Formats: sequence, structure tokens, C-alpha cells
Amino acid sequence: MAKINDVYDIGAAFEAIENELMASMIRNMKRHKAEESDEKMQWSMWQTEMLKSLEKYKHDNKKKYGKQFKDINAKISGLIAAANIEGQMEQEKKILEAIRKGFPAKRVTKGGMVEFFKLNDRKLEALIKATTDDMEKAETAVLRMANDQYRKIIYNAQVYANTGAATYETAVDMATKDFLKAGLNCIQYANGARHTIADYADMAIRTASKRAYLQGEGVKRQEWGVHTVIINKRGSGCPCPLCVPFVGKVMVDDVWSGGTRKEASETGYKLLSEAIAAGLYHPRCRDSHTTYFPGISPPPDGKFTKKEIKEIEKKNKQEARQQYAERQEKKYKLLTDMALDGENEKKYKIKQKKWHRQGEVIKDSITVQDNRNVIKAEVADAYRRQNSLEEQLRKVEETEHALTQKVYFELTGTPKEIEQLKQASEQKKAIGNLLEDLKNQILNKQEIYKNVAEKRLVKDGILENVKFSRKMKPEAVDDLESTIRNLHEKYGIMPKTVVYSPVKVENATATYNWIDDTIYISNNFNDPDKYLEQVRKSEHSLVEYNEHYDIKRKAEQRHNEAEKILADKSVKGYEREKARIQKVEAEIQLNEKRTAVRENVTDCFVHEYGHFIHRHAEVDYVQKKSIYGMKELGGSLSGDWKYDINKHYSAKGKVEASRISRYAAENPYETFAEGFLAMEKGETIPEQIAKIINDAKNRACTKK
Repeated sequence: MAKINDVYDIGAAFEAIENELMASMIRNMKRHKAEESDEKMQWSMWQTEMLKSLEKYKHDNKKKYGKQFKDINAKISGLIAAANIEGQMEQEKKILEAIRKGFPAKRVTKGGMVEFFKLNDRKLEALIKATTDDMEKAETAVLRMANDQYRKIIYNAQVYANTGAATYETAVDMATKDFLKAGLNCIQYANGARHTIADYADMAIRTASKRAYLQGEGVKRQEWGVHTVIINKRGSGCPCPLCVPFVGKVMVDDVWSGGTRKEASETGYKLLSEAIAAGLYHPRCRDSHTTYFPGISPPPDGKFTKKEIKEIEKKNKQEARQQYAERQEKKYKLLTDMALDGENEKKYKIKQKKWHRQGEVIKDSITVQDNRNVIKAEVADAYRRQNSLEEQLRKVEETEHALTQKVYFELTGTPKEIEQLKQASEQKKAIGNLLEDLKNQILNKQEIYKNVAEKRLVKDGILENVKFSRKMKPEAVDDLESTIRNLHEKYGIMPKTVVYSPVKVENATATYNWIDDTIYISNNFNDPDKYLEQVRKSEHSLVEYNEHYDIKRKAEQRHNEAEKILADKSVKGYEREKARIQKVEAEIQLNEKRTAVRENVTDCFVHEYGHFIHRHAEVDYVQKKSIYGMKELGGSLSGDWKYDINKHYSAKGKVEASRISRYAAENPYETFAEGFLAMEKGETIPEQIAKIINDAKNRACTKK
């Protein structure tokens, strides 16, 4: 038996025993191969021989594995007890560190702790006994199931032989296939799911060890009179779905640390027992809590953004897929190793390799995501330090300014203030140097992050060339990459290139070049939050402008005046045309509800992608001689495509476009792109414009 040092070794030990039990069966099948010359007689004799070998199999297994199970159970008890001691030691270190930082804790007197310690000892003993008792039942069950399966295979092999199996090897493979696929799944959970003893042991020992560790921590908290804990928000990992509601929350530990309901009521914190009853610390749970020291520990941070929730769901799905692939690989490896028929062996080997490759791809994807999360966490921490240094610098500069005024301008500075001015200048320089170094570190990490994203997009065949800015925060890179991938997945085509080039983007966030088939992005992508504020101000200024100058009322008034004139059939010529144009302009102002559809930087990218779709809907897109939907959208080609309200059809097109946004009414190019973005955001736009956009999508795209 392999050496057992931790929980993982126990799972592996049981898996090795299971595999050996199954391998032993197959070896017996090989040894007792039936002669093929006289099937009836030989199969009957074979069955008799195999039933005899079953008795030996049972006897040998009981003797061999009985001792191994005993040794494993002793190791299980030791591991659980060791986890409890480790929890106590680690927790005491943390409490003493908190006291060093100023937390007012005092060790509770021994007299008041005796009963508590006795209770905890009994709890630990009960945990160890319950775990080992359950394992003993499982161990008995696995041997019994092995015997039952052996007998079942003996009878099924003969059945398959009698119903047309070509060879002995084929008959045995058919008889063992379902059993080998499922394994010795002798454990049945309350929900009906069946598991192998290795799988059960992995779950049971991990759960017991974790509880023992948490109990050990609780002993030390009780010893020092600390009962508050916080459920950790893991940096690069993701919480279990059941635990998400509790992550980052402070709680009173009434399970392991002796907290009380009264204490929870006084502090306003929930009881840990309530969280556990609601799903926290379920079997195989990877989340944990640490002591919360009021005034010392960082403030609780349990809020997950919608994006973080999506990332958690995505990673949990990836991990589930990886685990499934690993199980499938193990299953087909076992079938390969146990197959008697050569053709079956080859077939299973191919499937094993396929699942191995699939598992590796998923594992690599998870590793990349974990590495990305590490860099993101490092960059976020660097920005926090930058903000702190900038605040320190601001205060030093204020001090320096006040002292400079006194020493050099008012000439009232004392020797002490002159020295303080010198120190402030040196401190300012030192902080400035630290800030410069930190900013360079941030840029370097961001460059690594965006370079990896660029390589992924090219490697996956989404873009031919891509260049982001090293000033882009990781979150901005993620948002842009996700937007690009989603558009490619939906429509099947992308521009050749996406490039960061502020010089190519004049007074905009992004622009699509019809000639070189490239989307250029600007500095606005470096700080999406800052751009978001610009958008809010822009939209707010439109509202303020309309209210300040009473635009809507005046437009309504001009509209009514124009309609009266147009209703008078006697008005003709210039006056009638003037009234028509007045009505069009008034309708446009009445329709305008916003400056533009975009709400964030990625919306700007989707807008430019709309131009790209428009370009590829027509063969002669480069020269713009035949722009798709020109007539239907109301464009007038005079040097370039634009709206001309002097022409009736063009005026109608501009009025319809204004229902989307003010920017959409600039010209038919923008009508299409703004309409495309609005539709991507799930908005309803004028029917004629929507039809042109949908038709253009079908003409341009490889995916319908």
C-alpha cells in the first residue's frame, strides 16, 4: 500500500484497491479461458471453474484488504486529529498577531474553559468515530459488491456467448463493460446517486478534516474570547455557488467558537449555524472563514458584481467539465487495461486519448484564467497603493506650500520650520519616485495582460492583427475581448485588424476605416469608468439644454405652425417648401431623446462593428458607389452619403433616424451603425431601418 500523508493519498489508496479488485477478476477470466471447440460443454465447465475461483477470490480479498483497510482507518483518525491541532496552532498565531496590532483580547480564565474544552474533545472524538465507522461500512460494501459483480460477470459472459458473441474475449468484454464503466459504486447517497469508495472517501475525509481544522481554530478563539469570523472572498479562486451569499460576511461563530444568539443580536451579525443550515460548508466545499478582529481586520467586502457572478458561474462550469473529462479518461483507461479483445482495446484507447486531450484543453483554459486573475488582483492592489501614495503626496505638497510661503515669501519661518520644509521636499521627492516606480509596474503588468489577450484572439482565428494599449486596465481588456468574441461567435466575421491608435481616432472613442477594414480605438478604452462619466455628462447636458431653452415646447409650436400652413392649399411655392422643412426640423427635435445609443466603451466598439457589417453588405463597398440600403435609408449621394432635408425622401429618412438618437440623424452611415447597436442592446427601432440592418447582416455574415 502507498504511503499515506494527506487526504489525497487516502482517496488514491482506495482507488488503487478498487482497481486491483477489478484487475484480479480480469486476470482470473484470462486464466480460465474457455476452449472454443465445443461451446456448450466448455462454457458449462468454465462456469463451474469460475464459481470455484470466486470462493478463492472472496477469501483472498478478505485477508489481503482487511489489513489494508485497518491501516487506512488508523491513518484517517490521525489526519483528522492532526487537522484539529493545526487549526489551533494557526489560529493562535493570527490572534497573537492581531493583539500585536492593537486588538484588545485577553485569554479567558482556565476555570471557565474546562467544560468547553471537554465538550470540544468529545466533539472531535465523535467526528473521528463517525468517519471511521462510515468508512468501515463502505469497506465491507466494496468487498461484497466485488463478489456480487464477479458472480454476475460469470453468468452474463455465458449469456453473451449463447446470444452470438464471436469469441470468448468478446463475451467477457461485453459482460464486464458496464461494471468497469461504473466501477465499484457501492455507496448510494440520499439522492440516489451512486459513488465508488474512492470518491466517497475523498469527500468524507476532506469534509471531516476541514471540520476538525475549523473546530481547532474555534478552540483558540474561545480561549481568547473572540467569536466573530468572516467568510473569505478568495482572490484568484471562485466560491462554491452555494456559498456566494455568505462570502465577505461577518458572522458570530456559534458552531465552533462558542458564540451566542445574544451576541449576534447585539452586533447585528448572523449566526454561522444559520449559514451552514442554508448550504455553507457543504461536502467538498472549498470556502473557509477566518477570525474577524473589529478595528484590525479589513472591512467586509462581500459584494459581487454581475460580471464577477458570471465569472464564478463560468469557472464552476469549466471545472465541472474538466472533472467530467478526467472521469471519462479514467473510465476508458480502465476499459483499455481490462479488455481481453484486441479490437475493443484499440477502440477504448482512442476514446481515452480523446478525453485526455479534452481535459488538458480545459485545464489549460482554467490555468490561464487563474493567471489572469492573479495579474488582475496585483494590478488592483497596485492602483490602491497608487491612490494612497497620491493622497500622501497631496498632503506633503500642501505642507510644503504652506512652509514655502512662510520661509521664502513672508520671511517668518523659524529654524524648525526651515528644517520641516527641507524634510517635506525630500519626502515629496521620495514619494514621487515611489509613484513613478509603481506606475511603471502597473504598465508592465497591464502590458503582459493585454499581450496575452492579443495572442488569444489571433491564435483562435478571430482577428488577423490586434493591438491594445498597455494603459488599458485588465477589466477593460476583458470587456473588449469578450465583446469581440461575442460578435465573432454571433456573426462569423470580423475586421482584419483592431488597433489602438489615438491619432486615427479624431474626437471619438473608436472609428472604423472602410478602406483598410480596421477598427481603431482611442484612449477612452484605457479608463472605461472615466468614459462612463463623460457619457453621463453628455446625456445630461442634452437634457439640460432642452429644458433651459424649452426646446421641446418650441419645437411642438413650430410643428403645429408648419402643419397649419401646409393644410392651407392656397400656400404654394417657397412658403410651402419653407413650412415643410420647418415641420421636418421640428419633428427631428421632438424625436430626439438622447445624444447617442452608446452607454460604455464597448458599445462604441459595437457601433463601429455595425459600420463594418454595412461595408461588407455590398460588393463595391470601398469606392462607396453603391452603398447598401442607400435608397431605403434616405441618403443622398453628393460627395458623400448624407441626409438632404430639401429632398422629401431624404427628409423622411432623417426623421426616422432621429427616433434612434441625435447621432443617428447625422447621416445614413450613422443611422445604420446606431440602429445596429440599438438592436444589439435589445431595443426596438423604426421598422424600415431594422429591415435594412437585418438584410445587411444576412448579406455580410457567414452565420445566419
